[in-house]
Amino acid sequence: IYDIANPATPKFIREQTMGIGSLTFSGLAALGSDYIIASSGGRPSNVGHDVVVIDRKNIYSLVKVADLDIPSFDAFRGRVAGTTLYLGGIGGGLAVVDLSTPAQPVTKMVLQTAGDAFGGDASGSTFAVADGSAGVTFLDISNPFVPQISGTQATGGTVWATQFSGGALYAVNEQGLVMIDEVAAPVIDRERITLATNSASEVAVTGAALAIGGV
Repeated sequence: IYDIANPATPKFIREQTMGIGSLTFSGLAALGSDYIIASSGGRPSNVGHDVVVIDRKNIYSLVKVADLDIPSFDAFRGRVAGTTLYLGGIGGGLAVVDLSTPAQPVTKMVLQTAGDAFGGDASGSTFAVADGSAGVTFLDISNPFVPQISGTQATGGTVWATQFSGGALYAVNEQGLVMIDEVAAPVIDRERITLATNSASEVAVTGAALAIGGV
C-alpha cells in the first residue's frame, strides 16, 4: 500500500498477505472506495481464487470478505463498471461477475471473445476488451450482465491492456501504444430526422454524418 497524495513521490505504507498460501495476484480493481477486487489464475492446492474481495476501509487491517472460484477459468485482470466486474481469463474468455453484494459475488456468464481476453476498460455503455492478437473487441454493456459484442478492431501485435481517456482508447501491445480516437456511441440529433413514405433498402453516410439518407 502506497500513499500517492503526491504522485511524484509515492510513499510506502505497508504490505499484507491475505492468507491464501502462495497465491500471487495478477490484477487489482477498485469497487467504490471500500473494496479492492483482486484476481489470480493461481490454484494453490488445486483451488481457484479468481475473484477475491478485500475490504480496504482500514488500510492497516485489510479483510478478505469473499473468495470466488469460477469453474474452468483462470483469471488475469479485470475492471469494475458500476457493481459489475468484467474479468479477463485469457483463453478462457471474459467473465461477468455481479458484485452488488461484495460478500457474495456471483458469476453471471463467461463470454468468448475473438481472441484472448487479458482484461479491458469501460466508458459509459462501452467496454473495450484487451483481446490479445485479435486486437480490441468492443462490447455493448447496456445490459451489464449480458454484454453484446459490437465488433473487433485489429491493432497489430498482442493487446495486453486498454484504457479510455479523453474520448480516446489507448491499447498497449509489445510494439508500443496504439490510440483509437473517438470511441463512443453516435449522438442522435432527432431534430435532423426526416421521415419519407417510400421504402429504403440501403444507407450512405456523407461528410461528417450530419445526415443519413436511404436509397
